[in-house]
Amino acid sequence: MDWGCVGQMNLGMALWGALSGAETRLRKDHFDELLHLFVREFQRCGGPLLNPDRLRRHTVLYAAAMGVAWLLDAPALLLSRF
Repeated sequence: MDWGCVGQMNLGMALWGALSGAETRLRKDHFDELLHLFVREFQRCGGPLLNPDRLRRHTVLYAAAMGVAWLLDAPALLLSRF
C-alpha cells in the first residue's frame, strides 16, 4: 500500500497534488471555480471559512516552488540516467 505524502500538509500542497493530474485546460478554465467549491465543501464538512484568494495564492506559490525544485533537480536526474 502506498500512503504517498500521508501526514499534515498545507492546503495549497494538498490542492495542487489533487489538481496536478488534471488536464491543463480544466485547471486553466475552472481553477477559481474549483477553489470556491473546495472552500464551500471544506466549511460544510466542519472546517473554518477559508479565503479563496489566499488559498489561490498558496496553491499557485506551492506549484511554482515545486516547478523550480524540479527544474533544479533535472540536470542531476538526467546525468544519473544517461
